[in-house]
Amino acid sequence: MRFSYLFFERLSGGVAVCAVVSLMLIAVPVQADMEPSEEPGGFIVLGAAQIPEYEGADEPRTVPFVASRLQLFGREAEVDGLEFRYDLNDDRVWRAGPTLSVSIPRGDNADSAAVALLPEINPALELGAYFGFRTPFGSAREGTLSGYVNARRDVTGVHDGWLVKADLEYFFAVARALRFGVALNATYVSDEYAETYFDVSPADGATAGLPAFSTGGGLRDIGVELYSIVSFSERAGVFLRVANNRLLGDFADSPIVALEGNEDQVFYGVGYFRRF
Repeated sequence: MRFSYLFFERLSGGVAVCAVVSLMLIAVPVQADMEPSEEPGGFIVLGAAQIPEYEGADEPRTVPFVASRLQLFGREAEVDGLEFRYDLNDDRVWRAGPTLSVSIPRGDNADSAAVALLPEINPALELGAYFGFRTPFGSAREGTLSGYVNARRDVTGVHDGWLVKADLEYFFAVARALRFGVALNATYVSDEYAETYFDVSPADGATAGLPAFSTGGGLRDIGVELYSIVSFSERAGVFLRVANNRLLGDFADSPIVALEGNEDQVFYGVGYFRRF
């Protein structure tokens, strides 16, 4: 789930994230080496993926797939989903620093005719901070265990809310040419965030043909990710990823999800992996 750059682009009839931003949706927690290292280096993944069209959507969209980790000004920079984070802590295990994230937009070209009639939602820029760890786990080069908690808040006035997300990841080698990873995550959001993405007002519901619905903040989803690197040389290979985030409570009950979408938010990605 690592580093790439963010750009926005307004397309006809709505707001969308340009290809590079969409890529970050499917970036995942790949470990460039089996043990933490202070040496410059990193990795890049280039490929294609399918992601949900918007929060709660049933239909996917195909986007380019790019992810990376690199040393930036002597520090480790990563992307975790749509989140960029930069490590400011001088420690081989503990990590802490600022985060920057972009939310998924929703336009008037949504595959669901009803959702397309709801108000458009621009990408939101969210700033915050994170704390976490990454450490070898088990015998030498057997695996890496990592975990992160990050909190961030919208600074663009799109949803005016905040989110707290926790991740726990384990990455291990089955053989020299085959590595696997598994990650668990959960996200808690504020009332403002929930209202923006999952509410349906009486007026909007009448326009879209959906029942009015009011969403409260809380635990938005829990998720699991499985990913693998199949190497065909010391530095190159194929990266595969599948993930599912299950929407919970009010978020799953919103007509945007229950009637027009899907509580299971599934991601697929495949790409060329290159370590350097």
